[in-house]
Amino acid sequence: LEERVNQRTQALNTANEELKNFAYVVSHDLKAPLRAINQLAGWISEDYAKYFDAEGQEQMQLLRSRARRMHDMIEGILQYSRVGRLHEQDELIDIAQLIADVIQFLAPQPTISISLVGQFPVITGEKLRVFQVFQNLIDNAIKYNDKTLGEITLSCLNNATEWIFCVADNGPGIAPQYQQKIFQLFQTLKTKDQAESTGIGLSLIEKIVHSWQGKIWLESDGIHGCKFIFSIPKTIKNE
Repeated sequence: LEERVNQRTQALNTANEELKNFAYVVSHDLKAPLRAINQLAGWISEDYAKYFDAEGQEQMQLLRSRARRMHDMIEGILQYSRVGRLHEQDELIDIAQLIADVIQFLAPQPTISISLVGQFPVITGEKLRVFQVFQNLIDNAIKYNDKTLGEITLSCLNNATEWIFCVADNGPGIAPQYQQKIFQLFQTLKTKDQAESTGIGLSLIEKIVHSWQGKIWLESDGIHGCKFIFSIPKTIKNE
């Protein structure tokens, strides 16, 4: 039995290594031609602008948009494959300051109000991963908000063993039947032509949070906004 376990462990390690190499090779080999397509489309749009009517210009912009989306999807797959496999050095992270950095990075329109309620901790962990979680959640709350004045509120609950963070918005909400679907790879609630999205962000967040042995879930009635909630153990143990 021990020998069989060792054999299966070795086979699993080999498969994981092959998957890692496959993800790297695919992402590297596909990014270069996509960049070339996007660049060539830009040159054509500029050099032959006078030969295109409005519909032709729109089609060229659509071509460039699709190339950028594919590039973002490849980058997202690569990031997804790295979670739980590659770890950065842990450091002290001031969550309130990190959220401020995320907001500055996203640069929301003046019609979006983002506020922090209560105290936020200083934790120890991988800063890039924590940044990715808050960036994706806040970006989604901005992107899908359908109100004239969008409101996003971040809060934190401190219990005995974990920090529980909440990102709430006053957007359209997510109907109960879709609340598990959105955590699957490449799943979006709107068509990709309605909202630019790779469908990887929430899957990436879920994988990051699970790698910390935390949990993520959402609360919404599908009408009155949405709350994304995730927990981080006070002692993060990366898997």
